[in-house]
Amino acid sequence: MIRIDPVGESEAIHTRLPHAPVPRHVLPHAVAEAAGEFQASLLAQHALQLDPDGAQRQAATPEQLAAQLAQLLALLQERIDDLKERALLAGGKPAHGLFAELEQVGEVLARLVGLWPQLAQSLPQQQQEARVRLRLMFGGCHFLLRVLQHSAEQDDWQRLAGSLADSEQQLLA
Repeated sequence: MIRIDPVGESEAIHTRLPHAPVPRHVLPHAVAEAAGEFQASLLAQHALQLDPDGAQRQAATPEQLAAQLAQLLALLQERIDDLKERALLAGGKPAHGLFAELEQVGEVLARLVGLWPQLAQSLPQQQQEARVRLRLMFGGCHFLLRVLQHSAEQDDWQRLAGSLADSEQQLLA
């Protein structure tokens, strides 16, 4: 027979701690709002550097523009590869967060469309190199779109599919 010791009276947790618990402070309202303002990811920030309506792009030298484009393409490729890996690990189960990230990638690709005419004039060699890389990226995006089809509402999925198809047509033509 196994002996079972009776349980003693309940006691407060803080009596067993070596020091008194540290009180939690609520952040001031202004600090909480400032933290909530940061919505864009690193990928979106780099896309903003190449934004067709921005003064930074117009004032950039061709070398700066080429470096920003290379950096953005590297970030896009890294994000798409990461999304593919996580989608495959999810095993086809709905993943709403992955679909939201794919939407962000689609927005960044749509931003590149406005930059494309300037690249054709100032950096035709870099544009051709980017076109080769983008062809592979669009293949990855279409794969992800099929895998994540059940992770979004039908309207959202069709909107993203249309946006990717439009961007692909304009960037790879």
